[in-house]
Amino acid sequence: MDPQVWHKVAAISGVAALGLGTYGAHVFKPQNPAYKDVWHTASLYHLVHTAALVAAPITKHPTVFGGLLTTGILAFSGTCYTVALLEDRKYSTLAPFGGFAFIAAWGSFGGVHMDDLGSLSSLSGLDLGGNNFVRPTYCINNLHTLKSLTLIDCPRLESFPMLPPNVQCLCTVNSTPMKPLNSDAYMLWKIFELHRNQDWMYALLGISQQETLPANHIIEHVYN
Repeated sequence: MDPQVWHKVAAISGVAALGLGTYGAHVFKPQNPAYKDVWHTASLYHLVHTAALVAAPITKHPTVFGGLLTTGILAFSGTCYTVALLEDRKYSTLAPFGGFAFIAAWGSFGGVHMDDLGSLSSLSGLDLGGNNFVRPTYCINNLHTLKSLTLIDCPRLESFPMLPPNVQCLCTVNSTPMKPLNSDAYMLWKIFELHRNQDWMYALLGISQQETLPANHIIEHVYN
């Protein structure tokens, strides 16, 4: 199955969640006010897990994650809508199964598949700090709108992935000494020029802030 199909599912579910939520807030008036809360619960879980569906294509197990979320929405929220609308709890049989599906979905999440980060083309800032990767291989160079990349507290980091062309801020505080940067040296010089008065950039290059360095020194530092 194409992982991108979950975006379509999320779109349909999102329209339904907003419509049902609006109906519950402004139109739905049960005889027993307690069922208003049941409808609200259904709407809340429906909307939250629809938002989570948007991320399904970049998870490590998109079919499992997306399928379980969809099952949870149908079984839990669908059941709660029915119970509230009919004002009869005998229709609540499937709700616990929906709850278990939600739990299983989050249990299967397994994090983001780093190779698919390149599909997030509208990102302007990306914080990958606190990770234990050694040589990131994911395609952040496809993030053409990315302006800020943070890799703080990555103790095993040895090298950068290729940087995208519009990065203006690069921060690698508290990471181990790395191998030569896998990027265009003149682009790194551009970043240096933008932030030459900031301590972290000098820390990145291993020089003192009092030094005024020409571009070729930065280039030599990058590749040597």
